[in-house]
Amino acid sequence: MKRYLIRRSKDTNGCNPWDEATYKSIDWQHLGESFKKLSSGQRIQLSKLMNDLLPTNKRLQTIDNSNDGRCEVCNRLWEDTNHVLRCPGQERSHTRTAALLVFRKSMQKQHTPDIMATLICDCINKWLHGRPISTPGWHRDPERIKRQLHRACLTQQKIGWDQFLRGRISKDWTHAIHTYYVDRQPGDSYYPDQWMRTTIAAIWKFSLTMWRQRNLDKHGVDSAITLEKQRKEAVTRATAAYNDPLGAVSRSDSYALHHAKVGDILNWTKQHLDAYLKTAKVICEQNVEPG
Repeated sequence: MKRYLIRRSKDTNGCNPWDEATYKSIDWQHLGESFKKLSSGQRIQLSKLMNDLLPTNKRLQTIDNSNDGRCEVCNRLWEDTNHVLRCPGQERSHTRTAALLVFRKSMQKQHTPDIMATLICDCINKWLHGRPISTPGWHRDPERIKRQLHRACLTQQKIGWDQFLRGRISKDWTHAIHTYYVDRQPGDSYYPDQWMRTTIAAIWKFSLTMWRQRNLDKHGVDSAITLEKQRKEAVTRATAAYNDPLGAVSRSDSYALHHAKVGDILNWTKQHLDAYLKTAKVICEQNVEPG
């Protein structure tokens, strides 16, 4: 995976590809810990977000060239993951502003120093609007935290602020928040590891909020509503298929095949369901008439 990401950065980051040092500067540990706390559905969606595999118009066009890769809101080429985050459409802009405010409040709850929260949000905002991002000249500042923020901003610049919005943040942010917590002592529940995990989760929330707004712009409904509708339709089809043969098999076979409620079956694990299907297959094969 490391080799893949470094190689892929040469195609996506242009003149600023990753090298071994850049890869190691990413806080993979806290990213992984935050990822494990999510549901399986959230993990799948975030994996697609982080690796640019969301079904954007550009990606759909690479699969089938009859699809239009343009953004349906602003008509620009191309609608990739970055454009979903940056699209200048009116509703997208309102959602982006509100989501960034939620992210800022999340950092405030973690007792993030204002200078640090402002720096991060300003850099994100500049990237979102396509403006150049400059590292603050604090490398010789007498305040230790400013020197650490300079270093963190520099390493994040190499990683990419687009990658920050995917949860790939620099380890150096840990040093700055550690210094602040030691000086201000906000409480035992505030510590650098927790800050990193919470910040990663908050920035994922920001990016997925933009993806949901994109789906609302494109389909007219929230993606979560669409998924729930599909789930209910699947349950209806499964229930019909389950109940259809009830009267067509013997009482003993019916017990073996239908002793569980369909709602329980739908909640089984894959291993449980596989065992059930194997049992059903044996019973069906035993009851096939010769010829």
